[in-house]
Amino acid sequence: MATARQATLEATHDCSAVEQADVEQTCVEQTCVEQTCVEQTGTPIQRAVSTARVTGDRIMTAIHHWLDLHKIDLLRISMGAVIFGFGILKYFPHVSPAEDLVLATIDILPLGFIPDHVVMVLMATVECIIGLSLMIGRGLRVIRYLLVALVISILSPAVLLAERLFMGPHNAPTLEGQYVLKDVILLTASLVIATTLSYGKKDGADQPAPTPDEDR
Repeated sequence: MATARQATLEATHDCSAVEQADVEQTCVEQTCVEQTCVEQTGTPIQRAVSTARVTGDRIMTAIHHWLDLHKIDLLRISMGAVIFGFGILKYFPHVSPAEDLVLATIDILPLGFIPDHVVMVLMATVECIIGLSLMIGRGLRVIRYLLVALVISILSPAVLLAERLFMGPHNAPTLEGQYVLKDVILLTASLVIATTLSYGKKDGADQPAPTPDEDR
């Protein structure tokens, strides 16, 4: 009897231990479920931030790649549009801000016999040809010589009319002086672009086509 009662007590104790273990396991599982719910609550925000970050990186990479491919073309077109716009203004009397400076320079040079309107039309035509050539990307080898001549003509007032261009405080450039300096930078950059593109096309044209053996 004592042995049977002891066995019964041990069995009951074991059952209690098993039930307690099951309860503890249930509590652990419930805690994990609650923690998972909390984590899932923040997951959409984290996913949205991560997606936005990845999308932003892809967009910036695409923009950088596009700019890297078209950087010279963008500069070429923008420079051409600006020069063409300045040239168009010179066709109309008293419209271009550089008209007085151009005519004053011509009067000093041994070209004073050329009528003023002819000088302005010639300048306008040269600038329009350069601007159109840069915008369409044709005739770049030819306009290099026009650009050199135009740069020299624009620099001539800095020598012939220096007191007029640098009569600001402490010999600072006046508005006309700044106009001349701006044109020097603009035309020099255009000259570099035209030279780069013309030599690039020439090198590409002179490069022999690969033979079948080289392709292999």
